Amino acid sequence: MTIEDELLVLHAVDTKSILFPYMKSISRWELLLTIAQLDGNPDYGIWNYIDMLHTKTENPMTLYAFLKLKIEEGSLVKTKKIGRVRSEGTRLNSSHES
Repeated sequence: MTIEDELLVLHAVDTKSILFPYMKSISRWELLLTIAQLDGNPDYGIWNYIDMLHTKTENPMTLYAFLKLKIEEGSLVKTKKIGRVRSEGTRLNSSHES
């Protein structure tokens, strides 16, 4: 991506958007992109996503609490693997994606 592309993304996200809280730190943004990329794969849970981050600008427990809050708010949803009750992943809520 070019600098212009990056700026377009930053300018396009309104402060009232569900994406805005993720933009408050590079780790949160990377976390959101990772969740979107894996699209609810139940082989990955919250801690797996946090462990995958290359940017470490926030405490892992802070990120965990942030994701739990987003799940409670409904902007992220848990997904379950068919046939394995205890396995669940996290994905973007499709009603909020765009």
